[in-house]
Amino acid sequence: MSKLAERLPGQTIEATAPSPRQEAGTAVPEETAHQVEQEVRRRLMATPRLKIESLVVRRVDQGICLQGVIESQEANHDICSLVKTVDGVNRVINRLLVASKH
Repeated sequence: MSKLAERLPGQTIEATAPSPRQEAGTAVPEETAHQVEQEVRRRLMATPRLKIESLVVRRVDQGICLQGVIESQEANHDICSLVKTVDGVNRVINRLLVASKH
């Protein structure tokens, strides 16, 4: 947690800025968040018929945000359901661009 202090003549003002993981009321240890991100990446990379062109996986409050470009041989590939099987992921923000491979 970072502290900001500003001194004015005759007074001190202190403000505490919560970390992004604490703002929503659920603090997640950094190492755990990183482990969740790595497990999501590992599962997506190991998925048959799914070619990862670029992928960014970020931990957000109670979930994961996915960004990037993937190529799929299946039109109905359910990436969100796959990601939700990872412990600690209850929600998926899917910002992936999916290109169909014909």
